[in-house]
Amino acid sequence: MTTSEPEIKLVLSYSAYQLNIRAFNNVSFSSAVTHIIPQYEDTNNSGDRRLNVTVHNSTAFTISWRTDLITMYVCYSVEWMEKGHSAHYRSFFEDSDSNKTLSSLSEHLEPFKRYSVTLHLRTNKNTCNMKYINNSESTYGTTEFYYIEGSPVSSPTNISFHNVTVNSVVLQWSYIQEEDLRGFLLGYIIHYTEYHYRETSTEHSKNQSFETK
Repeated sequence: MTTSEPEIKLVLSYSAYQLNIRAFNNVSFSSAVTHIIPQYEDTNNSGDRRLNVTVHNSTAFTISWRTDLITMYVCYSVEWMEKGHSAHYRSFFEDSDSNKTLSSLSEHLEPFKRYSVTLHLRTNKNTCNMKYINNSESTYGTTEFYYIEGSPVSSPTNISFHNVTVNSVVLQWSYIQEEDLRGFLLGYIIHYTEYHYRETSTEHSKNQSFETK
């Protein structure tokens, strides 16, 4: 793309992009300045069951989508990445099946690491190569998966309580770090002991699945 303006507007999908900008005159070109545009994270389309992922092993997984998409689109591109790492992608033409198995991955999937996967759509078969885009790309949805999940390796920290009344108390704690979760967090099990004056104590347990602050 060539322009003489100092500002342009790019219409992008949810992909991650590498942007190179250089100046030129009648003689030659300047060296390029490189900028990374990270993948846009849309929590509304994450985990909404538009996409399903089945992991077979560390070098293969299958992604599936709605069957009616094949009547509108012929070119698909799957983009996956571990958070904080560079994205990988694979583009393909599909006109009959609503799933695609990606095998022989260049980088093996690692256990206990969370991956995001995004499906991009194009109507033109000639643009199935992700390097060449003609404004026909749209993003269908994204979801997350683990190759192998494991037990959390740490507990919540910075536990505090406030708004204490005769029959209630508000507990707060910090999020567990991503690298310590090693799987999708389902909730917390809270044990507490109720002490009675001159009586034996009573232990309680609650399995809570709620959002922490």
